Amino acid sequence: MGKIIQIGGTHGSGKSTLVRRLLGTNHNSFKSPTKGFKYTLPHVEQPTFAVAGHYKSACGGCDGIGTVDELCDTIHWLSQQFPVVLYEGALLYVKRNLPRLQLVYGLKPDIYLLNLSADECIDSVLERRFAAGNDKPLNPKALLAKHKGYKTYGDFAIEEGYNVTWGNRDELYNIINPQLHTSC
Repeated sequence: MGKIIQIGGTHGSGKSTLVRRLLGTNHNSFKSPTKGFKYTLPHVEQPTFAVAGHYKSACGGCDGIGTVDELCDTIHWLSQQFPVVLYEGALLYVKRNLPRLQLVYGLKPDIYLLNLSADECIDSVLERRFAAGNDKPLNPKALLAKHKGYKTYGDFAIEEGYNVTWGNRDELYNIINPQLHTSC
């Protein structure tokens, strides 16, 4: 089994943007033939990494995967196919869900958390909504609560012995990208 990389951050922090940058300009989304697991691969001859979920819409990643069990199964299946598996999205960013990959499958992700300010995240969500034609007012309460929750999540993960790195999109790209292109 290979390396597992988790990218986290609140809505608008740039998780999907970072993953798209790591994937490169050309990537393809797939469904596994037997289980229906959704995943994305960079468009290269021999991919060294896979990303759980799809990136066909602005909000990509694990947003299209319905349950924690399905996400864990997808990550486990991908870890048997590729040296590195990357995922982002909200399903495993709950303290009770974090240990699930390790307990069920023996997989322990390295965690990379985006540290954009709450104001930057709100601006990003508003830009994305405007671009999609959604002009409804944004109530930032949920986003602000989740933004605060990521600090708590990061602290919890550190206490549980996970490797946690905080940074902006460029910093995390420069740390994660070399890991995706080497075999484990």
